[in-house]
Amino acid sequence: MSAARETAGSDHLPQVLWAGAQGLCLPIEGSGKLLRVGATGAGPTPTPRSNPVLHAIFIPGEANGKRCRWLLDTGAPTSLISDVALRELDGRCELKPADVRPVSVDGSVLELLGSVSITVRLSHQLRRQMDVLVVRGIRPNFILGMDFVSKAARSQFSIDQGAKTVAFDGEAVPFSDCDSKQDGPLSCCLVPTVIIARVQGAVVVPPRSVKVVDVTTETKQAHGIFEPSQEFIDRIGVLPGRVFAVSSESGKIPVQVCNLSCSPVTLFSNQSIGTFESAEVINEDEDVHEWRGPADQFNINPELPEEDSNRLAMLLRAFADVVSVHEFDVGTSSAAQHKIELDDGARPIRQRPRRVPHAFRRQVDEKLEQMRQHGVIEPSTSPWASNLIIVRKKNNDIRVCVDWRALNNLTVKDAHPLPHLHQALDSLAGCSWFSTIDMRQGFLQVEVREEDRPLTAFYTQSGLMQFRKMGFGMCNAPATYQRMMELIMTGLSWEEVIAYIDDLIIFNRDFENHVQSLSKVLHRLRSAKLKLNPGKSFFAYRSVTYLGHQVSESGIAPAAEKVEAIRRMPEPQSEEDVRRIIGMLSFYRRFVPNFSDIAKPLHHLAQKGAGGGFVWTSEHAAVLNKLKDALTRPRCSSCPTSAGLSSSAVTAVLWPWVRCSARSATARSCQWPTLPGR
Repeated sequence: MSAARETAGSDHLPQVLWAGAQGLCLPIEGSGKLLRVGATGAGPTPTPRSNPVLHAIFIPGEANGKRCRWLLDTGAPTSLISDVALRELDGRCELKPADVRPVSVDGSVLELLGSVSITVRLSHQLRRQMDVLVVRGIRPNFILGMDFVSKAARSQFSIDQGAKTVAFDGEAVPFSDCDSKQDGPLSCCLVPTVIIARVQGAVVVPPRSVKVVDVTTETKQAHGIFEPSQEFIDRIGVLPGRVFAVSSESGKIPVQVCNLSCSPVTLFSNQSIGTFESAEVINEDEDVHEWRGPADQFNINPELPEEDSNRLAMLLRAFADVVSVHEFDVGTSSAAQHKIELDDGARPIRQRPRRVPHAFRRQVDEKLEQMRQHGVIEPSTSPWASNLIIVRKKNNDIRVCVDWRALNNLTVKDAHPLPHLHQALDSLAGCSWFSTIDMRQGFLQVEVREEDRPLTAFYTQSGLMQFRKMGFGMCNAPATYQRMMELIMTGLSWEEVIAYIDDLIIFNRDFENHVQSLSKVLHRLRSAKLKLNPGKSFFAYRSVTYLGHQVSESGIAPAAEKVEAIRRMPEPQSEEDVRRIIGMLSFYRRFVPNFSDIAKPLHHLAQKGAGGGFVWTSEHAAVLNKLKDALTRPRCSSCPTSAGLSSSAVTAVLWPWVRCSARSATARSCQWPTLPGR
């Protein structure tokens, strides 16, 4: 239940939250400890003198005729009950599914069981029928949110601390403070007011760089969490890091600020940049309340020691808001927008409408409606119009694409390069720990510039629609996404993480640094409002599949599933088939010694206009089988590492075996003299 937070620049306001006796526990980056925030029994925390003490408000009442105590939480938009409360009301209400995702005050996702319809009664006159959410493990068991207040108080709602009453349109009901004997060990507690964090002195953050900025607070509390202000991020355009902070006696906190823009950004002295919340550090062996949520879907290396596995799981759960829970639960990037620039004189293109096959109509309509509801597409009145393309997936589902070839022909091409495949793989040299992250429908997490959206319009049975997000098949989409990821990972790229469009790999030599690098990457994704696919992300493995290759401490090898696909390829029936086979085999040519020499008969057969036409012989079959066998039992390619240099001599020894490099000789180079081997 997210309580009202103080934004940077606003007046100090007392803040009442509910929390367990264990409090919220988060991992401290780079240590074996946990951070407890807002825990009952924590040491005294400074509170501004102007703040009156406000205790939790418990109102005696009923739920479906059962007597209970309702916690009034004015920061919760929706009323909730716990799974324990649901069992107490057994037989009096029916659990229904709910298409919402409740989030706690720290941003973590709570485990939702569904919703129930109950009658809430606070007095003889104050009685309302309510739909409340059922959440596992919350305490107290009955929490009354602002949805009840809006129903019960049409015009006036007030709290009288002196008389200890709450008035709904003049109907006053008594309340009491938190009582640990009645409310159990997971009781309500008073969480101190959030403290404003301000820049200590003027500083300039260069473009596309990260700089440490000193931030000051009004408290001398040693430990706490610095939380950047979203209003500051939106207005200034830089990303301060959300970090666990240890302030000095002067209240100074070092904060990393990332400038993703192409221009320098000046932060002025005393400028509010975020908030600081005090916290208590506890040892990892203390009893910690278990949190369950979508982060449990992560694929964590099962071979990790239990201590390391638990530590990694705790880290991932702290970033549960970065996890996508379904196909269209995608983020909306704050770091980039896709723009479509047309050639001079380009005129609107309207394709002739094509029919959608009858067998796909229902699936197409359902998919388009999902896309509309989740903000991917919207109705259009554009003069441009393209046709749909329906692609069936392996799981019998469909992917809805658009035929933008005509639009792409009129689009100015973006020259931003993708990373060189072998350079990316070679950068993993000497690393033993790997994590791979796959972004959930990566392109759909980038918005199309509003003025360019009409260009993406397409036909549907319900009329013309256009894309609000970047669709698969748009010209320059890979370049836009690659540029965005490079900006987001500024300072980390090629040192700790490599982003190849929407496929990320985090790599380190030891586990400690790997956990820290993973935390940095997840924080960058959170700051950019991106979400990953937990089903296709793998964490802290000694060997992973990345870009069609098996990556491990030993080196690089072809991915087993790709090799199996090559092994099962049938014999070609045309020159086009031969060229396709050569392309697949060439992808792994670095693993086959003398590849060009072996494949020469296939290259000759694939040449257009080769004498005699296409004739597949036993010689060609033998060559194909030899190449397949070489890939079926490949030698692992070691990643090259940097060596010393000399100003007077050049030498190189590649050992263990690093790679094979070969190419076919051109007609001109065949005329060059050769020297005998030595």
